[in-house]
Amino acid sequence: MQAKLSLLLTLCFLLAACQQNAVRQQIVGEWRYDIDSMRRELVLTQNDRAQRSYMESMIYGLQMAKVSFKPDGSAVFNLDGTEKTGDWALRRNGRQLVMRLSDQPQVSQIEYISADTLVLYPASKREPQFKRILVAMNAPVGN
Repeated sequence: MQAKLSLLLTLCFLLAACQQNAVRQQIVGEWRYDIDSMRRELVLTQNDRAQRSYMESMIYGLQMAKVSFKPDGSAVFNLDGTEKTGDWALRRNGRQLVMRLSDQPQVSQIEYISADTLVLYPASKREPQFKRILVAMNAPVGN
């Protein structure tokens, strides 16, 4: 019985590690924000006018933003035409992305990931609650 339990736990650990590695491989690369898709999502999910206006201004600020996730866990953020370096990591078996540009990390739930799309949602209720939709630099936007 103990051997079966040990085998089952080892198998679960290996599957979780494989899942996190697959997510990691998909994230590595250069991404930009898909502003059109983020605005459509905002209209569908936010009914409060003041909150929508606030979030729209945040989305507007991301128009030219880009992020490059490096295989070594470092990252280059280009938020306002200025490049800043930071780092990134995965948590919770690849279901959370932690990006650190300053002392305070930004933790996001990974809602969806594919080869050309990354959809993030803030893990903390203290942050503005809207989806951040990123597309690979070589992917078309606004789909």
